[in-house]
Amino acid sequence: MRKALDALLAKRPKKLLLGASAPAQKEGRRGRPLAMSDAELFHRRDQLQGIFAAHWPMIGWNLQRARKPIHIAEALRPLVQLKHPTVELLLLDSSTKTRPNGVRPLQQEGKKLYSELTEAEKRLSTAKAKVMEARTAFEQAHNRLAVARDGYAEARKKKKKEEARALLKECEKSSRLCDSVQAELKRREESLKQCYGETGEITKQIAESHGHFAQTELLGFVLSERYAFSPQTFANAAAGLPDMGWRTSMRRSSRVQCTAKTSINYLVFETVEIILEGASPTCAEEAASEIRRQISKRNRFENVREYLEEDWLALEQAVLAVWNSSIHTDARPYEIASKFLAALKAPRPVVNPLLDALEKDLPPT
Repeated sequence: MRKALDALLAKRPKKLLLGASAPAQKEGRRGRPLAMSDAELFHRRDQLQGIFAAHWPMIGWNLQRARKPIHIAEALRPLVQLKHPTVELLLLDSSTKTRPNGVRPLQQEGKKLYSELTEAEKRLSTAKAKVMEARTAFEQAHNRLAVARDGYAEARKKKKKEEARALLKECEKSSRLCDSVQAELKRREESLKQCYGETGEITKQIAESHGHFAQTELLGFVLSERYAFSPQTFANAAAGLPDMGWRTSMRRSSRVQCTAKTSINYLVFETVEIILEGASPTCAEEAASEIRRQISKRNRFENVREYLEEDWLALEQAVLAVWNSSIHTDARPYEIASKFLAALKAPRPVVNPLLDALEKDLPPT
């Protein structure tokens, strides 16, 4: 089969031989991505701060309690629907393979994988060229067969027996050549498919390695206990991952404060946390009463007060439900804010004034 293909290709101009004489195009050297610019880092930090703040009641407590890299992914599970590269990285399941511990071993693993990817992409490029070459050869062989068949039909029509016999032999020869080239094309396409699979697997391993690195680094930030736990500090630590460690990300991101408006979801949580820590109520009713009293009177809670204008009952019900549960004391502000925000999203019944009045045996207005 290969001899037949080589014989056919030998008749073509050399400049048309893909992969034979044309030099391979140089590709940019693959390696660990360069550290991002400050502008890109600050932009990503601001995005993450907005995401973390909006979901802090659902993720904050579990992030603080993380003790293993996988705990970081589990804590951020509520963010699974978001399409943010850093979040997706932190959510990756990197437990499919035992990976080294420490920053340097993980970086060495990444370097090795990028080297393997470079070699795999070279093989993939070669396989693509060979498939293109075989497809062109098959097209040429098919055209030769078509010409021989047309000539044979014309010779028979004109009753040129000798010419017809010669063209019949050419048809048979061209048919066998087509079959040989088609078989070689199929073999090369299978090889190309394998190259795609190999490249895809290495790419997947690189993503998992980056995910494990990012989770390990963010866990290192949690365990360091050097900074207050807030959406801003977590965003500062996570913004540079996986291009840099959390310390470098924190140091660079902290140079410029985020100017975006803080999510009301985080403000509700923060308000509840401040009040409960300061008042130390002993029962659910006292906690609900104190939260409402302070939010209603203190200027620092003005934004939350405006937000709660028609939803005081939902907040009080959340306080009562959480207080009487077995949840950890320090987790109460997170759970209260989470339940309250979930209640606001729940569908509310539409009240018809006439039906409402009749149900209460009151004269309709």
